[in-house]
Amino acid sequence: MKETKRDRIIMLVDMDAFFASCEQQEKPFLRGKPIAVGGKNIVAACSYEAKAYGVKSGMSTYEALEKCPSLIVVPGDMEKYASTSREIMKMLPDYTSEIEVFSVDEAFLDITETVKFWKNDPFNLAKDLRKRIKGRFGLNASVGISYNKLMAKLASSLAKPNGIKMIRRNNAKNLLENLPVEKLSGIGRKLKKELNALGIVTCGELARFPVTILKKLFGQYGLLLHYMAMGEDNGVVEEVVPKNRAVGHSKTIPGGIEDRNTALIYLFRLSEMVGRRVRKAGMIGKTVSITVRYEDFFTFTKQMTLSYYIESGEEIYRVVKELFMEAGGEHKIRLLGVSLSGLVKASRQIRIKENEKAIRLDRAVDAINDRYGEDTVKRASFELIRVPVRSISNFEKHPDLEL
Repeated sequence: MKETKRDRIIMLVDMDAFFASCEQQEKPFLRGKPIAVGGKNIVAACSYEAKAYGVKSGMSTYEALEKCPSLIVVPGDMEKYASTSREIMKMLPDYTSEIEVFSVDEAFLDITETVKFWKNDPFNLAKDLRKRIKGRFGLNASVGISYNKLMAKLASSLAKPNGIKMIRRNNAKNLLENLPVEKLSGIGRKLKKELNALGIVTCGELARFPVTILKKLFGQYGLLLHYMAMGEDNGVVEEVVPKNRAVGHSKTIPGGIEDRNTALIYLFRLSEMVGRRVRKAGMIGKTVSITVRYEDFFTFTKQMTLSYYIESGEEIYRVVKELFMEAGGEHKIRLLGVSLSGLVKASRQIRIKENEKAIRLDRAVDAINDRYGEDTVKRASFELIRVPVRSISNFEKHPDLEL
């Protein structure tokens, strides 16, 4: 890859259909067959054989079986997946010391300084890593290579299944011009619909859309969307501290709820509470997680790691809404949870400058509520959804969680 002075060589290794592949590897009779990992309620993950029938993660098991009557549903085993993940991640320091474990089945590597040991060819390094993973675990991995994390993530998705894809800076613009916006990491189904409603379908259209309007509609995220559409991302590969902490709140709902809009009301409230605790601790974070537990006790969890730090409930909730769109299910919801992790001490240097006004407003609201009582001042968006005022004690405050 030809570099400029400011370019890095970033690689994302992403395990293919990780949960389902672990099950197929452990149980040979499942290999080559359409399988789903999950329960009676939701498909948490599925094999490529199942995907060929239109089965998707987050789909109800009932719908999945309608699409693929031969689908084999197996219960998930998170300890097995986590254990396999840890062993795979132990291989990565053989290639670079700059590693960021992004999720249980993904990791970023900055190979700028070490690619020279593979004849200055990132493909050689990627092939070696994939060969070792396949040889030891029998699992396939796709690898994306590019000049930043955003584009490496995109490259890995284009490489699937079981491939390697490189996106160079000099061909990124042409690639992005007609690329659907939802192909970019961080743009989920809900945001895609909002952008499509504005006449924005491709990244090229998003890049040309007036930034002032994007900021008015989406706040600081609007500015980020503009840069993403141009293939720009200033996030660095950074090690996640093992004892990183999370701040979270959850709500058990007596009797359960079926209406998704009602669930969003609870999630908004939880997001506001998490944001307030984070600010009170003088922290900011970049990984948002949600938990949805159904009446049959099946639990859906999902997280998104941003390329920037946040602290406000509104910012947390924007991500939570995207994550919640992935949760299907036909049963009543009995518990909802929201957490923010990847926490560091807050400083002006690592915040987005355009968000300073919103930060000052949040802190002013916190000060009033600290003095006069919870919910003395609430956001307008919270008022508009007409939630009865509940005391904090109705929601469970989690102790800081060790991740």
